[in-house]
Amino acid sequence: MKLKKPFESININLNPITLADILFRKDNRTELFLSLTPRKRIELLSSVTTSVKKDILQHIPEQDVVDILEALDPDEATDLLQLLTSHKREKVLQLLSSELKDSLSTLLEFDPQTAAGLMTLDYIQVQAEENVSSVAKKFKQHEKTTGRLPVILVLNEEGKLTGFLPGHELGFASRSELIGKYVKRIPTISYAASHDDVLAKFHSHPHSKVAVLNDAGNVLGIIYSDDVLKIVQDHESSSLY
Repeated sequence: MKLKKPFESININLNPITLADILFRKDNRTELFLSLTPRKRIELLSSVTTSVKKDILQHIPEQDVVDILEALDPDEATDLLQLLTSHKREKVLQLLSSELKDSLSTLLEFDPQTAAGLMTLDYIQVQAEENVSSVAKKFKQHEKTTGRLPVILVLNEEGKLTGFLPGHELGFASRSELIGKYVKRIPTISYAASHDDVLAKFHSHPHSKVAVLNDAGNVLGIIYSDDVLKIVQDHESSSLY
């Protein structure tokens, strides 16, 4: 197989010379990065190696970091925040909206090399005895508050996870129906599991998402298959570079 040059693997419409300078020259990397549009900044950061990301984020102004983080999902924003020094991270957190700051502070508590470091907080928890109307209200409230669609996790009377409710059921089932009959199984994994364990879980259970649990068996978050794909891509990118 023919290997691509590093900048050929980046799907972004930039002048090749400018892109090469950003990737390989530190002397004017920051200036060139800041000359990009907000959209192209995010596209570039999603494609380059961790060392380049870290160098860029550490040298651009805090407000520019905030603008990037505000445009990302909390789990993606957390990945970038973890590349900053503790001093700059705290300065950036103070500039974020209170809602995003709370989400990121929660995610930052976990080791980025574990399952918890990959999870998102976009989920709601409901009881199997609730009806479709009740769950729909919680679903819409989360979407209104965060701008993102949540996974609907279903708990039993003891507060333990039993499965999830597919979102499309909210549109097809009767409003008065109890959701218990529509619950589907969802694989789970420990928050402390390694990235290799996460990959193995998705390999053995080819679903689109996995629930992350703490030691007591309570839900902490959700990992999507896209997050696992990102692990593979990061490994491939590091090898390429």
